[in-house]
Amino acid sequence: MITPGQEQHLGHKVLFLLSLKRIFFGIILIFFALVLAFSGNYLSGLIGKIIASSGIASSQASGMSSEILMYINLIVFWLGVLICLVGILIAYLEYINYSYRFDEFDLIMKKGILDKVQTSVPYRQIQDVDIERPLSYQLLGLSRLVIKTAGTDEKNENDMTEIAIEPINKSDAEEIQNMLERKIGVQIMETDNKADKEENAETSAESAK
Repeated sequence: MITPGQEQHLGHKVLFLLSLKRIFFGIILIFFALVLAFSGNYLSGLIGKIIASSGIASSQASGMSSEILMYINLIVFWLGVLICLVGILIAYLEYINYSYRFDEFDLIMKKGILDKVQTSVPYRQIQDVDIERPLSYQLLGLSRLVIKTAGTDEKNENDMTEIAIEPINKSDAEEIQNMLERKIGVQIMETDNKADKEENAETSAESAK
């Protein structure tokens, strides 16, 4: 449920997706370390043959190969764990620092861990609101909300700017789309009424002359 005036976050599914993107390489390293562990005997023998070919005794070469393989395995495994831990931390910081809020006249968006960025989008400049759902988002029930704005109140395709809120829960995206479309309608009606009043005032003034 979107509450006007209250800061909103992107949802727990988004935190999962951000974490998955950040730890992907770490998971690959951990998987590689496990493969090394299960194929240790074969690789140890292969490394031992290479070492033995340089003139070192076979038994000594076998011991050296096992030790080398063990160190490589440990380095790869703990490097993968470290990348996963750091990735989860960064994803969490990204998540808690990304928020949006619907004020009376503007949409306020905040994001950034070290470099904080705040974007204010007046409703009167919003021309269109679209929802996009790539396959990866569909699998997790997420969407990409695209807000198209113009630098002026006139709708001009050449002057449009896109602002995206992503990834966001599908239900939240649909609720925001409906909310913004209502606000756009209200803003257009108020603008038209204001223009009509100004036009009537000018006509009355001319008639008085």
